[in-house]
Amino acid sequence: VFDAGALLFKKTNWRTIGFWTLIGTVVMLLPAMASGLYGIYVDATGKQTFAAEGYNHDRTILWHRNVSFVATAALLVPTIWRVSKRDELATVARVVCLLLALVGAAFIAVAGYNGGYIPRGY
Repeated sequence: VFDAGALLFKKTNWRTIGFWTLIGTVVMLLPAMASGLYGIYVDATGKQTFAAEGYNHDRTILWHRNVSFVATAALLVPTIWRVSKRDELATVARVVCLLLALVGAAFIAVAGYNGGYIPRGY
């Protein structure tokens, strides 16, 4: 939202807030991904313990994992790009970063919605 506002209203302060929000998002994705992968692969009883029966929980868990990977990739690309350029990007590059971040946010929403099915089955 702040990056879009920075583009529309030419507010550099908003771009700074958007940049640091993106950094914080990627930093918090790392423990989320690690805990999810632990629950799937390291905890041998995790799927049986936490997944409700009555639906295809294996498919749901794998879908949740794959969507999370896409979301992480879609957010890592603009983050690395902006950090490597010290957030001094041309307008076209900022629009591309914004679009990638929006795709990442959409996939996070799908992963969160799908993740609600894992423990309860609804």
